[in-house]
Amino acid sequence: MEERIYDVEEAIRFLKVAGITLPSDEKDIFVEEFNKLYRSYIRYDSLIGTLWDIYSQILPFKAHPDRDERRSYLDHISRDRIFNNAVIVSGLSEKLKSGISINQLELEDN
Repeated sequence: MEERIYDVEEAIRFLKVAGITLPSDEKDIFVEEFNKLYRSYIRYDSLIGTLWDIYSQILPFKAHPDRDERRSYLDHISRDRIFNNAVIVSGLSEKLKSGISINQLELEDN
């Protein structure tokens, strides 16, 4: 089954269902990066892969340029663990792959 294409608002809603809330100082950067990267080439062909890369790999460094690199790196490691537990271990990624919509996931979450 081919994954449907999501927009940035759906991406943010998916993160929220997973229990991940973006701080206000990161939201604009997230939107910019999502619109630039999602579906741009094979690495960003899936929603989950794109979300993981932005949340764990990009935001810790780009959203906080005043931090020292070590702190950003530790944030990256922490976010990687958070994302893995919230999206992969919880089964949300498999539910999405099976065709369950983000709207349905939101209903299950309530």
